[in-house]
Amino acid sequence: MFMKLFIVACLAVAVFGRHTFNEEDRNRFKAAFRRTCVRNGAEDKAPQAEAAFDTFVDCIKAQIDPDTVKSEIEEARPRGAVDEVFKKYCDKKPAFKTCITGLFDGVYPCLSADVRNNLGSDKNATDRFLNFICHNDGERIALFIAEDGIGCFNEKEDEIVTCVENLRKNVDAEEEVRHMTIDAFCNRLTAMTSCTVNALENCSSPTPSNMAEALFKYVKNSTPCRKSVSYL
Repeated sequence: MFMKLFIVACLAVAVFGRHTFNEEDRNRFKAAFRRTCVRNGAEDKAPQAEAAFDTFVDCIKAQIDPDTVKSEIEEARPRGAVDEVFKKYCDKKPAFKTCITGLFDGVYPCLSADVRNNLGSDKNATDRFLNFICHNDGERIALFIAEDGIGCFNEKEDEIVTCVENLRKNVDAEEEVRHMTIDAFCNRLTAMTSCTVNALENCSSPTPSNMAEALFKYVKNSTPCRKSVSYL
């Protein structure tokens, strides 16, 4: 489940983000993968996992660059052709899936047995994320852009960061995360998604919050959290 959230986050940043994934970010994630390998008795596989992560980041960057996407959108907006921009990137879905598969394969030897057992769910959730974004050749994301969704996310960035940080609040060690029950994790995830949607509801247009809520629900349905009673 944690792998799934990481992958979806990376893809979301690639599509919506205004920040570049820099070397410091890269090294921080590589260190986390190395710790995972050591913790699960696969320290000798750490170089493989780190290399897989480097390849994943470079693979995503080769397919989509946020600054380029923004320029293309601004150029297409006066012509009413934003949907054409996203159709171009949605046509790259097979390439994105190849990037993701390479990462999963590279880190697999370092994962604990319970995480390995959930890899099918993780892969399914990332597929669902791509399918949601690229519905009707990017119709949803085109609407999101037209309703100033990126501006809304940027405006509420600090609040959203706080929502995400609260997801790990009072979890003081990796060991505690490892032993967290599915119900406990799903409750935290529900709180985080509700917090994010509530922040976006304060934007001038309801579209960003509505789309975020729909995306969370869509992805959730491919995870063990789909059985939770309350959601948003």
